[in-house]
Amino acid sequence: MLKDYPEHKFIAFDSNKKLRILLELSQFIESDKSFLESKHFIKLKKYHAYLEADQDKFILMANKEFNKIKNSPRQFQIYITLLERLVGNSSKDYQFLMQTGDKQEQINKIPLSLLLDGVRSTHNIGAIIRSAECFGVQKLYIHRPYPGFDESIFFKTAMGCEKNIDIIFYDKAFDIVQKLKKEDYKITILDTLKDSINYKDMQIAKDNLLILGHEQLGVSMDLIELADQTINIPLGGQKNSLNVSNSCAIVLSEIFQKLI
Repeated sequence: MLKDYPEHKFIAFDSNKKLRILLELSQFIESDKSFLESKHFIKLKKYHAYLEADQDKFILMANKEFNKIKNSPRQFQIYITLLERLVGNSSKDYQFLMQTGDKQEQINKIPLSLLLDGVRSTHNIGAIIRSAECFGVQKLYIHRPYPGFDESIFFKTAMGCEKNIDIIFYDKAFDIVQKLKKEDYKITILDTLKDSINYKDMQIAKDNLLILGHEQLGVSMDLIELADQTINIPLGGQKNSLNVSNSCAIVLSEIFQKLI
């Protein structure tokens, strides 16, 4: 039978013990097919109320995930999964296995700029900003849909990375690419064109511009005509392309490793 601990006794336990109690109770609720209306879930909610002032990082993570449950059975499963991961981690020093925290120093920039041609999804753009910052891209060109557009909506999934990269909002991609080509930038397009080469075989120059296009329509023809090379990512499934933000991360990683 699961014990019902009073507050003074429960908060006196170490973090690992607290997490184990939460996990054991959650697994019981799951196996008993009980949920929000059950007395066991009410007990679980009470334990989390006891832990509101607890500043242990693992307890904070558990509290945050528990508060998301509300009426969602799926979120309850996510909460249990988190507890399973936390139990054990809280009882050992595993910092030698994991890198934690962001780097305080600025990452070295690589001679690469990135232009998004027709990419409109705020989620994809935010993810691309994050990848671009992580791999040291110098400049990121993003299309401005119309005058007065609120550009900050692109930053919602960028995790603050927009602060560490030079982002330029443009109206006409052709003008930018043409200008950079005259400045001896090597223009590379990632697309599913028939004559494109494996991205691992791409040539890298002193200055480089990588262009990514619309997920369905690809890169505009006028930009393709300016390209020095077109590359692709070999795939084994039925779909002929990846999500644009995933493709971006793969290619940026390859370029970064070639240049560092």
